Amino acid sequence: MSSENNVNTAAQGAAEQTDSKLWENIDAATVNKEFLKLGDSLTGLAAEMEKLAKDASNFDKAKDALEKVRDKDLSSSGWLSSFISENTSAFPGLNGNGSRKASRPDWYYMLLPDKRKKYDDIVDYMDDAIKIQSFFRPFVKVLSGIPLKDTFRIFAIIRNMKSRGWTEGEYQLINKDIESVNELLKQGFGTLNSKAVLSERFYQENISRMDSPKMKEGYIKQRQEDYLNIIKQYEIFKSLRYKGNGRYYIFGDRIASAKTLDAYMGKIVMGKDLGDRLNTVLANADNLQKSLMANIVLHTSAGQALHRDLLKSLVTIQYHLICSNEEFTKFRKGDSEAPYCYMKCPKAAEQAAGYFGFAPAWGDSWDKGTGYYEIYRKILFAIMEQSRDFTYVHGRVH
Repeated sequence: MSSENNVNTAAQGAAEQTDSKLWENIDAATVNKEFLKLGDSLTGLAAEMEKLAKDASNFDKAKDALEKVRDKDLSSSGWLSSFISENTSAFPGLNGNGSRKASRPDWYYMLLPDKRKKYDDIVDYMDDAIKIQSFFRPFVKVLSGIPLKDTFRIFAIIRNMKSRGWTEGEYQLINKDIESVNELLKQGFGTLNSKAVLSERFYQENISRMDSPKMKEGYIKQRQEDYLNIIKQYEIFKSLRYKGNGRYYIFGDRIASAKTLDAYMGKIVMGKDLGDRLNTVLANADNLQKSLMANIVLHTSAGQALHRDLLKSLVTIQYHLICSNEEFTKFRKGDSEAPYCYMKCPKAAEQAAGYFGFAPAWGDSWDKGTGYYEIYRKILFAIMEQSRDFTYVHGRVH
């Protein structure tokens, strides 16, 4: 064998021994350190889950922390599971049932005193590891069931909507817009004509010349001004812009807000089964909590600390899930508080009588989402229709 091969073989052997978790290649301090490292990972996950519910700005960190714990630390390839797997035959009497008095293998009594001490030091960690590992699979099941992206979305939407000022007051302003449109559209043309002061004066002053196209044009402009003065008396006018010649537009920011509201509510509707999924994972978490809180005898301070970290992180995760479920349920029910109220069709929309095609109630929000943009689109259409009829059909000049 060449010297190069000797070097490579030696290096490989050293690497394998470095990665080895066999009791004779490590010491109690190493195992203690790994227990604490796993506890730190669990604590880090708990911290990120807690932040997620508070500021909804750390999704990537929470996701990375969750995947690390789930896919690495608690997996069969994780350090603790590998430690158990590599040492099972060396500690044949340990089975996690509460006793650490393992049946020593025959070769144990042939070990030198320092080796026997090393074995005895590690047996407590091995026993604790086996007991704690029994919680790994149910913990992974909980972590795998967390709909992290959807719960993050809920908290992010709530934060963004509040920061943009979508309060209960703003929701009521939308309702008032609709109420005022309902009131305006139900006015008969006799009532509207009684308020047509400008066009009536123009007509009376020019009655002998009304056959002239110029006079007719002047009269039409006065009718348009009359309608403008009428609509100014209604709440909806605050959301309108008059461009002249009988043309109206909804303010751009109002349209943008309506589209954004529909987008936010649409994202929540996309996850309309979120409540069921959260209830399932909460049930699994509750079962795991009961198991963790059952009497368990651990012999090392590191094992006891890891057990506490498992329980603490689980409790934090449960809190996140409960908060997520509560927030989702408020949207589901359309609570009167903002921003949850925006999931419910404004009452005034349901009361629209259909004048000039204005019947904007969207029905079940959880079917196809909300329709705020559609409300304002239909408001504009109905107003333009009423304005056109008032101007060209129901005046003195046709």
